[in-house]
Amino acid sequence: SEDTARLLKEKGGFISPFLASIVSDEIFKHPVFGNKNSFEYPRVLEMKKNAKDLVEIMKSVKPKMVFSSDIVNSNGVAARQHRDHEKWVFADQFGNFEALKAMTSVGGELAMLSGRSNPYPNKLGVIEPGAYADILIVDGNPLEDITVIGGNKEWFTAPPREKGIPTIRVIMKDGKLYKNTLSQPLEQQKAGIDSPIKRAALSADQWPPTTIATAAFHFCAIHQAYHPAGGNVPFVGLRPSTATE
Repeated sequence: SEDTARLLKEKGGFISPFLASIVSDEIFKHPVFGNKNSFEYPRVLEMKKNAKDLVEIMKSVKPKMVFSSDIVNSNGVAARQHRDHEKWVFADQFGNFEALKAMTSVGGELAMLSGRSNPYPNKLGVIEPGAYADILIVDGNPLEDITVIGGNKEWFTAPPREKGIPTIRVIMKDGKLYKNTLSQPLEQQKAGIDSPIKRAALSADQWPPTTIATAAFHFCAIHQAYHPAGGNVPFVGLRPSTATE
């Protein structure tokens, strides 16, 4: 309710809404949740009914929102389809800038409150001396096009994709480069010809047990870094995790 959202904001709390299931009708393409003969189907309808005002309440009250995705028991292609659609839905409902903030600076703020569960002793969510240098270089401007960081309007019917997002050209984690494909034509990456993504994209078990929400800095840095030298590749920030696969 709006009262709950206002209390959340007053107390400085965070909300992590799984928007895809609430907002997107793509859920009805799921073989179980969208199957009218399944026991889950009435629960989906009830959930959508009870949460129908969520987006408008969040827009009105503006509590702190972080990005995440409910991908329990999902991996591989299915997990990537879910994450990509969740990115698109969040941006579609709240705008690209708010989606990027939820993925980075607000997520970093929340991660810093996780106490002993936080494996990162330095500051997250900002660009400043001593903060974690977790940076992506993206071919495109996610403020205008969320698909350059993997957003996809489709969910279960989205074409399967391999690990790695071709338009994410550089992945830096803690100041160390894990992927750099700036020297390779983007068309070659998309075609999967000798794809560095296959070599550079790390599997989920090679990263700390964190999510996209533990990103390194505020996407407002795009405004400062876009076209820094007349180029066409902006700097953006996103903690590398399975979300970049």
